[in-house]
Amino acid sequence: MSKYLVLFAIGYAATIGLCALLARIVPIGSFGSVVALIGGAFVAMGWFLSDRQRRPTRQEMTVLVAGSLVASLLVSAVMVSLFLWVFSEPEQTAFMLDALRATSLMIWALGLLVVCAVSLLLLYLSYAGYAKMWARRRTAAA
Repeated sequence: MSKYLVLFAIGYAATIGLCALLARIVPIGSFGSVVALIGGAFVAMGWFLSDRQRRPTRQEMTVLVAGSLVASLLVSAVMVSLFLWVFSEPEQTAFMLDALRATSLMIWALGLLVVCAVSLLLLYLSYAGYAKMWARRRTAAA
């Protein structure tokens, strides 16, 4: 399973990078993170289905979805940290830290929970949808 989670992380990071480049040309706003979750899920599920030639079990699906959420949070944290380290000036970082301190921790926690819940739903639907498309295509070819 770790192979597919690594593939998800690579697909997620590549899609985020691609969306960041496209955002300079086309104003896509916050849809980049949604597209990145779907893109990473398609990369991981594509490899899973080609390796195993079957739909994932319920336990495998749970591991894929939960692991993908953790992988997306880790990749996002690393990318944001690198971006801040490379492109920000100390005054900007201090301003952001002051803004974080000024807002309530409960608001941040609730916001993160909502984002995680929506991400879990999106990941599950992406994985399940791709597996269902694969199964239909496979039965149509047979």
